[in-house]
Amino acid sequence: MCGVDLRREARGSDRERRLTALQFRARHLTRGGAPEVMLSVLIAALMLVPCVVAIAVLAGRQWWPVDDFAVIDLRVRDAWSLHPPLTGLYSRPGWNHPGPLMFWLMSPVSLLSHAAPWGTRIGGALLQGIALGWLGWLS
Repeated sequence: MCGVDLRREARGSDRERRLTALQFRARHLTRGGAPEVMLSVLIAALMLVPCVVAIAVLAGRQWWPVDDFAVIDLRVRDAWSLHPPLTGLYSRPGWNHPGPLMFWLMSPVSLLSHAAPWGTRIGGALLQGIALGWLGWLS
């Protein structure tokens, strides 16, 4: 009787080794009980509060970007032009940061706001909210 249970345990652990990391995590979250899941959701929601507040406060407000914010705003607007950005933000020592992904990810919000400067700020807040939500989901 004891040997049968050990063999079942061995088969079960082999099966869990074959699961992807996400399936394994989802399977154990449901076993952990409601308190742990509720705590995770609460922490993730609290992490997103600053982004939601920023989006609510900044949407539609007039803003004049200066310095680095002006350069970022121009590069975000260029994402939909005939000359899209192919490098990251320029740096003082004479080199560019790698990759224009930030500009491309923020550009749909700027396009929807008809290239208003506040659209870049909202796009940045949304991008940070997505990153924080992903971080909350992982932990």
